Amino acid sequence: MGQFHLLINMKHIKSDPMFPPEVLTGLAISGLKYAFFIASIKMDVFKKIKGKMVTINQFSKILKIPLSSTRAMTQNLSNMDLLKFEDGKIFNSDLSEEYLTDDEITKKLMIWLSAYSPTPEKLISIIRNPPPQPWYSIKEQKQSLFDRFRKKHMNASFYTEPHDLRIRWGKELADKYDFSKHTRLLDLGGACGGWTVGVLEKFPKLEAMIFERPEVVKFTDTMLHTHRNVRKRIKVISGDFFMDILPGSCDVVLIANILHDWSIKECQMILQNVIASVNSGTAILINEFYFDYNWRNSNYGALQAMLVLGPEGKSGWQPSYHEMENLLKNMGFHGIEKKYNLVIAYKR
Repeated sequence: MGQFHLLINMKHIKSDPMFPPEVLTGLAISGLKYAFFIASIKMDVFKKIKGKMVTINQFSKILKIPLSSTRAMTQNLSNMDLLKFEDGKIFNSDLSEEYLTDDEITKKLMIWLSAYSPTPEKLISIIRNPPPQPWYSIKEQKQSLFDRFRKKHMNASFYTEPHDLRIRWGKELADKYDFSKHTRLLDLGGACGGWTVGVLEKFPKLEAMIFERPEVVKFTDTMLHTHRNVRKRIKVISGDFFMDILPGSCDVVLIANILHDWSIKECQMILQNVIASVNSGTAILINEFYFDYNWRNSNYGALQAMLVLGPEGKSGWQPSYHEMENLLKNMGFHGIEKKYNLVIAYKR
């Protein structure tokens, strides 16, 4: 009994090496937590008991798994605060009830985030020898985007599958930035237009232009046909944001999850093209999954830091707010401010 008492209170023990802090054991067991979490989403565990309080026997029948398995799953999900077990009854935590029952986009996002999970051995290999980023092969015209579409690690689904997620992110952007003071938005590297659709649905007087590579435009056109309420306010333009003059008729530019793909040098080239193309006073919105100043508090950022990693000199970077603000300041932008996952600046 004494040992059990120590185990359940070991998060308070810091000096005894027999009982490392739970933050460390939690990290060591994180692979198991991840597996239970994603399995529970794919099994619709939380949706099946939405608004209910069930016994473990009832839960076993609902999930159609053995009672012993139900117990292990309940214990693991309760340990992660996703389920509650009180007075012999099992029910969703507030977090699960809100996000993991009917919110299909969030569930899809969780599965998407979990897809990148290398073994420690694979991760060591990646860190020691970062793989080439496809964007650089495309930029240097060593390989076309169509060639890359034939590769497993980058295909057309990169542009089409996250479309509904990008719409949600566009709506979140529209909630934190007032587009009513603008008339025309330029979505630079806007993929299939999800960000633009999300913004335009909230601002019915706003028009938009989506600037994308010629190989991508056909996917953009196809996806936009499903959004007839905003399609007539969107113009799709093909081009290269490194080399081609950008449409100067916009008064706000959105650069969403673009700059992190490129080195600082390439980011400066993109921003210089923006400066050269748009009018004075144009607002520049750079949406990224930013880290705080001390590189904390962004799970999205932590994932993206690995997804954009490439060889020295040809690698992306996942910025903090402070790093992006400094880049914009050094490029000559003014009126720089930040909001959640957004840095705003203006051309002089």
